[in-house]
Parts: sequence; structure tokens; C-alpha cells
Amino acid sequence: MGPDEHGILIMIDGDHFKDINDTYGHNTGDEVIKLTAQMIVGRIRTIDIASRLHGDEFAIFVSATEDYSVAKRIMEDINSTLEKEALKRNMPTITLSAGAVAARHGDTYTALSKAADAVLYKAKETHNGGFAYK
Repeated sequence: MGPDEHGILIMIDGDHFKDINDTYGHNTGDEVIKLTAQMIVGRIRTIDIASRLHGDEFAIFVSATEDYSVAKRIMEDINSTLEKEALKRNMPTITLSAGAVAARHGDTYTALSKAADAVLYKAKETHNGGFAYK
């Protein structure tokens, strides 16, 4: 990022995803992951970046903002649409908890991801779509 650029890194983890695999099987779990990815990609701008890290963990980089309310609204929208779409498709649903940190010029991905992961642990305390930020 340039000296005047900024953004927010959001680390995301599915709540109770293991229960879906244990109850419905891994094929259903895979379908839930695919739907989750679709809902994430469908709720961000073209200048933002989304990635599946592994399992039920994802990340979003929201460009050109330091406003945590923007990140929170994105996560609320993702959780809301994920629930509605899963019900339409007769699939089990999960919520996504998220931890967000501001990113500025000079920050490294390693440092940001560690900080966001630490904040994510706070959000996961409810295991119900929590959101926390640093």
C-alpha cells in the first residue's frame, strides 16, 4: 500500500462448522463452504479481496477505509444472506465470526493476520456471528 492508502483486514471463521460435518457429512459441509464463499464474494466491492484460507476460515481485505462500521456491515450482510440462502436451498446454515484490524502503509500481512486472528478469538466467544476489532 502507498503512504496514503489504508484498509481493513477481516479474518473470518465459521461457527459450529464441525457440527455440520459430524451431523450431515463432509459432502454437505463442502456445499456449505461453497455457499459461504459465494455470499462473501457477492457482498464485497471489486476493489476488495476475498480468500478462503482453509477449512471454514476466510479473509477479506476491505480497501480504502479505516471505518470498522463498514467491515461490521459487510459481515452482518454476509451472515444475513448466508442464512436466507441456506434456508432457500434446504441446507444447514452457519454463522461467521470475524476479527478486523486496520491496515496502513508499511504493515505486513504476517503482522496483520496475527493481529486479526487474535481479535477473531474475541469475536468467537459467542460462537454466533460475533464481530470484534482492534
